[in-house]
This record gives sequence, structure tokens and C-alpha cells, in this order.
Amino acid sequence: MRCCVIIPTYENLSTLPAILDDCDAANLPVIVIDDGSTDGTAEAIRTWLDQGENRWSITMKVNGGKGAALAAGLAEASRHGFAGAVTVDADGQHLTKDAFALLSSWTPGELLLGARDETAKNYPMSSLFGRRLWSLGIRSLTGVGVSDPVCGMRVYPLTSIASIKCHSGRYAWEEEFLVRAARRGVRINEQKISTVYLPRESRVSHYNLARDWTESLVVYLALSFQCLVRFLPLRMKGQPLRRVDRSQRRLLGMAVFVGGFCGFISPIWIAAPILAWVSWKLHASWPLAVASAVAVAFLSDRMSPVVLSIGILLAAVAITQSARILDKN
Repeated sequence: MRCCVIIPTYENLSTLPAILDDCDAANLPVIVIDDGSTDGTAEAIRTWLDQGENRWSITMKVNGGKGAALAAGLAEASRHGFAGAVTVDADGQHLTKDAFALLSSWTPGELLLGARDETAKNYPMSSLFGRRLWSLGIRSLTGVGVSDPVCGMRVYPLTSIASIKCHSGRYAWEEEFLVRAARRGVRINEQKISTVYLPRESRVSHYNLARDWTESLVVYLALSFQCLVRFLPLRMKGQPLRRVDRSQRRLLGMAVFVGGFCGFISPIWIAAPILAWVSWKLHASWPLAVASAVAVAFLSDRMSPVVLSIGILLAAVAITQSARILDKN
């Protein structure tokens, strides 16, 4: 089964050569996508290409974003007839040994995701927050419990994903791809990899908070709308990540939280069916959401809004924490 390594890079001249050397030592075919770098990366790649075989590169004229680079790399790998491709970030925060381990345990047809340990001491809080938020988002859109949906190290089954097209072009591409793959029935699994974060002074990041958070929000809202207009929620048959995990228990808490505040909406006999329908479509617990809404509606004439709001928050936290016993992750 022929597989290759795909490395998208942008302004990573200080870390890219070592990653290429590791791939060469493992005798793996490599495709590098230079996403419009201006730091000498293009020249380094040309030198690398001349030093061996089974090496290819794509040069983007302008920086189009990580998603666009990955899409180009996957298309190039398919053209060369590879069955699978493992993606490795060029910023030095992925260990090539983990990429090789993913390839060795990969099952053809499966989308295998790297999953970092979120309890690692050097894990930045901003990155952890984004990871957990997208875990919740992926769960609501697909019902699949992906613990690290923002991790860029993955093995893509090229034949199974050939027809999947994403609209986002930057960092939200990887999360959008997960949702679209799940909808196509692609089997999604994950495997633990190392958690590596370089010191802040040597870390190269091109993440723009305003631009990329906005894109992520737009992508999530668009995918949520598609979920709502589907006749039935996504079926999870054959998905190994259906387990109850952190994202599932957080979704239970969200059902109580949102349902509770919907209880303030009058008339409740209209709000409750709409709430149940939306919760069902987004893989939340519609009985919990409706029960919370009805309880608040019943108590709204007997308790002040402030007290009820505090009660909703405490109930959501209690449900989230009590579901810990069910966690598999």
C-alpha cells in the first residue's frame, strides 16, 4: 500500500529541513507545498528536490492558507497514485516518528487522526480552548467524539475522500473536512501522538485571531444550517468514536443551558417543539433541553429571572460533571 508524506509550509525555513531529512531517512515519498513563502523556503526546496527521488513540490504564487495548501497536496498525492497520505506541519511541532507510527497502524479507507494529550503542561490555554470548542462543534455536527479536531497530523485515505470539497481555505479547513468526511460515511479514528509546543520566542505561528476565528464561526454556522435542513440527523453507523467523551458531556450541559434560557420564551408550547427539533438535529439531548425549558417556564412566575438564571447555570454544570462517570476520553 503506497503512502506518502504531505508537508504544507509557510515561512518555516528554520524547521523544514530537519523534517525533510527524517522523511528521507525513512525512505518515504514526500510532497511539499510552499504556500507563498518569502524567507528562502523555495530555494531550500529546490535544492532538496535535486538530491533524491520520490520528491515533489507545489509552489503557490501567493499565500492562500493552510487549507488550500493541504487540498493541493492531497490532489497531487492522488495524481501520483498513492493510497494514503500523512500530513505533517512544518513548524517543528509534529514529531516525524509519530507520523510514521500513524502510517504503520493505518487501516486503508480510514481517516486516522493524531490526538495530543491536552493535559500536557506546555499546552497553551488559547490553543486548548479552540480545541475543546471545535470538539464540541464536531460532536454537535456529526455525533462523533473527536478529541483533537484541530491537530494537523492525520492519515488521509485518498480514494475515500477524493470527492470531498471544502469551502474554507485556512485553518477551519481541517475541521470542515472532518464534518464532510463523517457525512460521507468515512470511518474516523484517532491515535495518541506527542504534544509538542516550542518556546514562544521560537514558535512560528500565522494564526490571525480575528480572521481565523471569524472563518471558523462562519464555517460552523454554515455546516449547522446544513444539519438543520437534512431530513434526519447524521447516522454514525460504523464510527468507532461514538463513545461518550468530554465533548458529549459538554453537549449535555449545553442542552440544559440553552434549553433553560429558552424557557423564558413565551409561549413555551411553541418554543419547546422548536428546541426539541434543533437539539435532535445537532445531536444534543432533546429530552434534557425540553425538560429544562419547561421547568424554567413553570418556575418563571414563582422565581426571579436572576435566581432562575443562576439555577440554569448550576444545573448545566451539574449535568456536565455528573456525566464524567460515562467518559471514555
